[in-house]
Amino acid sequence: MPATLMVHRGGWEATKADLACVPVPESTESYHPVPYHRFIEEVELHIPRFGLGVRSSQFALAREGGQMFGVLTCSNGTPDKDYALAIGVRNSYDRSLAVGLTLGSRVFCCDNLAFSGEVTMHRKHTLNVFRDLPDLIYRMLSQVAAMRERTDGEIAAMKLRELQPAA
Repeated sequence: MPATLMVHRGGWEATKADLACVPVPESTESYHPVPYHRFIEEVELHIPRFGLGVRSSQFALAREGGQMFGVLTCSNGTPDKDYALAIGVRNSYDRSLAVGLTLGSRVFCCDNLAFSGEVTMHRKHTLNVFRDLPDLIYRMLSQVAAMRERTDGEIAAMKLRELQPAA
């Protein structure tokens, strides 16, 4: 399984519509919250530019909606691939998490704050977060081509290896 969303520390599964219904706190001089649904929309807007499509997505909310977690499992543009790239997302309204994005052939996102992939980015909810976020997402996803090429090579090499039966 290339992407895992683990919800076990008081979080609950949510839909994109649920994410849009969570009230967004007011901005302050030093804190500018990124609405959960706008963050997901921005990620989904960039995905097709890199030859990917969203095959499935899962989301969760925790701390009475103060934290959001999710994974998007992507098709690689070819239906017969041996793996799928995935994108993990997280964000918060309770100021406990920066906006986060992780990408890879193995992604893990959990409501206990575990968040891992091959490439990870975080951006604090400070002044210009809305200006910076599209570029950060684009730069993360621009690494897909190299990641796909490397993974394709590794899988091809493994397929050529002959395994001996266990004694």
